[in-house]
Amino acid sequence: MKLCHTSLVLLAASPAHADVIYVDASAAGADDGTSWRDAFVDLQDALAVVSSIDEIWVAEGVYRPTSSGDRRAAFVIDGRRLYGGFDGTESNRADREGTLERTVLTGDLAGDDGPGFTRATSARSASPGSSVTGTGSRGAQIRSTSGT
Repeated sequence: MKLCHTSLVLLAASPAHADVIYVDASAAGADDGTSWRDAFVDLQDALAVVSSIDEIWVAEGVYRPTSSGDRRAAFVIDGRRLYGGFDGTESNRADREGTLERTVLTGDLAGDDGPGFTRATSARSASPGSSVTGTGSRGAQIRSTSGT
């Protein structure tokens, strides 16, 4: 007599889980975005791997879209949840309450554009509760408008 074993494997669909991707220009770890210690040092790296449900947390500092000097480079933020103002120790967005650090996204690639050098661009918030202020070569700041 021949015995047959049939195994039934049930796979439960797990709900999508939003991850936090960390960016800190001064991080010295693995540069993989998994924690503040191992944060990406380049915001473009985080933008390249973020999913539509993830959040990008950006520590204080000045971030440029390229280090190569390519004037066509830009941050493509639309549809992504990007939060700034972190000091690089927080474990939730509320931890930065009242101590928002300056996080700047700038188009001043060499850090030498003066106040008379501007280029009209548009900036809009990439996340509810935040606003992007300032455009052109002088940069943009990500600020919380809702306390989160």
